Amino acid sequence: MNKYLQGLKAALVILAAYAGMRIMVRGIDRHFKVRDHSDDAAIRTYKRVCRYSVLTIGVLIALHVAGVKLTSLFTTSGLVAVALGFALKEVQEITDNWVIEYNEERPHESLGNLAPKEYLTENA
Repeated sequence: MNKYLQGLKAALVILAAYAGMRIMVRGIDRHFKVRDHSDDAAIRTYKRVCRYSVLTIGVLIALHVAGVKLTSLFTTSGLVAVALGFALKEVQEITDNWVIEYNEERPHESLGNLAPKEYLTENA
């Protein structure tokens, strides 16, 4: 019976969060419809953030009610985030080096098979 009440409370919290999200999204629509200079992409992004936040809260509550230890889940997700952060930093460095090589050092047919630096030196 206690597990049933926990599930019922969790469902009510999820429903309340969903209702609050819907009210917030309607308020966003009204607010930005008044302003003509609003950016549609920013509005869509904000709405998605609201929806996914409610979805994430709902999933976490459901996992908690199911008996999953959230501390181990958060620890694991934190470690994954750190690993992804290091991987993304490495990808950024590789991409930056490639852009520099492509734009400055690699010969271009349109420049008479000269690198942009060489072309600027010869035609300056």
